[in-house]
Amino acid sequence: MSKRTKKKPREQNCNDGDESQKTLTLDDLFEILGNPHRREIIKLLSQEERYAFELAKLLNISQRAVTKHLESLSRLHLVSTKEVPSNQGPQRRYYALDSGWLLSVSIGPKVFQTIIREIGAEPSEEEIKKITEQVRRGRTIDLLWNSMREFQAIENEIHRLEERKIELLQKRTSLAEAIDRAFERMGFSDVQRDILRVLIEKGGTLYLTELIELLQDPSDEIREALEQLQEQEIVLITWISPNEGRVAIQEP
Repeated sequence: MSKRTKKKPREQNCNDGDESQKTLTLDDLFEILGNPHRREIIKLLSQEERYAFELAKLLNISQRAVTKHLESLSRLHLVSTKEVPSNQGPQRRYYALDSGWLLSVSIGPKVFQTIIREIGAEPSEEEIKKITEQVRRGRTIDLLWNSMREFQAIENEIHRLEERKIELLQKRTSLAEAIDRAFERMGFSDVQRDILRVLIEKGGTLYLTELIELLQDPSDEIREALEQLQEQEIVLITWISPNEGRVAIQEP
């Protein structure tokens, strides 16, 4: 592949919609990652900006198919475009990733947790000047070695944190399962156990409407189960209106 000169071309961003729409949802990310060609396009664009025909050749699919995928990614504000002058004819449209995202999904018994965070970060002008000055002074090799060590330290820390997260999730899952089985042996109903599990997970206090939304059980069954738990002095319900109340685990 020929090396492209990184110029500052006139940008024509195709993502001129409402800025508030840039937040990706779980459904958006699953839609993106659920298609193998889109995954490969994102992977290639994470390395450098590319044009549609180039992507089509690398993926061995039609340029029309690539363009459709790029349009989908552009609608979700994940990809932006810019026009770059070409020596071989009309301007060439390049595509680049417009933002970075972290998606974490944890699934297991009593566990369904999703985390979506935007992770894009622009270097400061001071950082760029510092690196430029090192190169200007002929310290390129030192710069490369120091950067390599820093990158490795970052990767090691990320790996350590990921291992720690797995360890904590295993501990959380084990605790949730142990509590559920113990309550089952004590004769608590499925709905009662679900109520207590959610209250534990959410810090001990929820509004009734929040509880119903989280459990997705019939509201009359949840109300009946709550009344039984209140009679046993396990939870306390403070009614705010006929349809809303504050549900909390009793103080010890």
